[in-house]
Amino acid sequence: MPAERGLRRLRWNPREGWLEAKPRIVAIFNTNAEVLELVRESLQQAGFQAVMAHIDDLKRGRLDMIQFVEEHNPDVIIYDVAPPYDTNWTFLRLMRNSKVMQGAHSWSPPPTSARWKN
Repeated sequence: MPAERGLRRLRWNPREGWLEAKPRIVAIFNTNAEVLELVRESLQQAGFQAVMAHIDDLKRGRLDMIQFVEEHNPDVIIYDVAPPYDTNWTFLRLMRNSKVMQGAHSWSPPPTSARWKN
């Protein structure tokens, strides 16, 4: 079954004391809506959870990159560096230098007494 193929990450629920396996989250950023949709569909068919944003929405301030990453907490980001290259490389550098992109929301392991929940 395709939904079972994607890698999983563990989510710790401290209140209830259990671990849950969740699909890996991939964030996709691109300037082309068709490419965004195609990549999202492909990733979802492979069992990943895909979230996407249009580069123009980020550049024009309609979507906040830091807030987007904090909200979705992706395991990996696919970012399209397209012309104008100087603008996109600058934007990529700004993203990489932000605290949220440097692991400010790192995962800490649960206690050894944790239970699994599927």
